[in-house]
Amino acid sequence: MTYHGKLVGPLVLLGLVWLLLLPPVSASSQGPRILLGESAEIGANCSPEDDGTWSCTFSAVVYDPYLVFFRWDFEGDGRWDTPWTGDIGLIFYRFPVGGVWHTTLEAWDGVATKDGEPAGVRVRKDLVVGGDLFFSPFEWSRASTGTLLTFWEPPPGFIPPAQRPRNVNLYGIPAAPLLRHRPIGSEPIIQGFRLDRASVSDLVDVGTHLVYVRGQWGTYEFATRLTRVTVT
Repeated sequence: MTYHGKLVGPLVLLGLVWLLLLPPVSASSQGPRILLGESAEIGANCSPEDDGTWSCTFSAVVYDPYLVFFRWDFEGDGRWDTPWTGDIGLIFYRFPVGGVWHTTLEAWDGVATKDGEPAGVRVRKDLVVGGDLFFSPFEWSRASTGTLLTFWEPPPGFIPPAQRPRNVNLYGIPAAPLLRHRPIGSEPIIQGFRLDRASVSDLVDVGTHLVYVRGQWGTYEFATRLTRVTVT
């Protein structure tokens, strides 16, 4: 007991001297506490409008409880479209034209800074909206059965990932991807899908309707342009 008691004073003094000699560390430069991919993720649901725009509903899930402020850059142009807010609920945005968009969410703990600016965690959602959609046939009898084929030409600037599209559907009706095709002497990629004709007929009923297909392709969420189909 006496041995330890005699060392306490010198050890404390040495510890204080050591701390004073360390270079200063700013807590504000440390940033969020966990890795980018584990901090937050974005969900997106986009649909075409009659006027040629695309309405998107964004949601976010944040796994780091220290991240409590949020802002959005919907078009990926480096300009923030919303101020910092503590609300992470659903948020809506309308893209004026079709194309390839990279929506970014920054989540911040309110403390971390870099070069005097907030230093948050940024996560991105890749989107493709637009591109012509064609049906074959585009008109059919409600009593008919079999397969409907639909072909999508993605908008310029979209480079299809190596993976096949997944979770593709027309208002919930599964659309099975076919092999993509590049026409001879033509740049656009044509991606085909197969639908059950009777299921589509039951959904839209008799008449002429505007429909579209949506799904995922690699990291991208996509929604095609509206196109007309007629059920007689």
